[in-house]
Amino acid sequence: GVHHITTEDLTVKDINGNTQRLPKAFLKRLFTNKEDRIEVSLKSFEEFKANKIKDYQRLLKKHYNNSHIQYMQSIESDHKRKIKTINNNEKL
Repeated sequence: GVHHITTEDLTVKDINGNTQRLPKAFLKRLFTNKEDRIEVSLKSFEEFKANKIKDYQRLLKKHYNNSHIQYMQSIESDHKRKIKTINNNEKL
């Protein structure tokens, strides 16, 4: 609890190494003042949003040559492949 208060970091790592946000009830216990809690939450959300955009841009640059169209085509082909697999498994 002290770590989250001093660093104003509202994220934790789960067993698989994925980053998760602290539960709302735990936030209410850590930050009893509502205005402080809202301020820290907004700051945390802005950092989260910036990290997501940076990860997306890194993914585009690394795998899709900075092309949004190629990325969306890849997502669409993955979706079609999954649907085809499900339909093939459901056939009698």
